[in-house]
Amino acid sequence: MNFLFSLFFICFANFGFAQNNIYKFNYITDANGLSQNSVVAIHQDKLGQVWIGTRDGLNKYDGVEFKVYRHQKENENSI
Repeated sequence: MNFLFSLFFICFANFGFAQNNIYKFNYITDANGLSQNSVVAIHQDKLGQVWIGTRDGLNKYDGVEFKVYRHQKENENSI
């Protein structure tokens, strides 16, 4: 009897701890403001801003809008 109870507990105990994780994904493209769809690097900083590196520049996304940083030949301080 103890064996059957143990087997029942082991088989069905995980259902009590199951989590209902629902993930929502938003696709970010050039239609949303990304400088280019070809992404080569992604990083999220400690403030929650997402930095996306493309061949067209560095994009900062704050969850609402993009700021694009590009190399400027005439400016030695640009990226």
